[in-house]
Amino acid sequence: MTMSQKFSVNSLIQYGYHFAFTRDSEHGLIAVLLCGNSVATVDPQGEINTSPGLTMRPHN
Repeated sequence: MTMSQKFSVNSLIQYGYHFAFTRDSEHGLIAVLLCGNSVATVDPQGEINTSPGLTMRPHN
């Protein structure tokens, strides 16, 4: 992750999100965080998207 992503991820963690995983995309590495049923992503520039439109698979 970039320094910008790390800063943004840390900010989201302070709001109750937890880091789930990263996903490689055509725009670079995307960090995915979860908070209950909410999903947030952080792009390589550190931009936070709290409505990314991702559908998460249920896990047991």
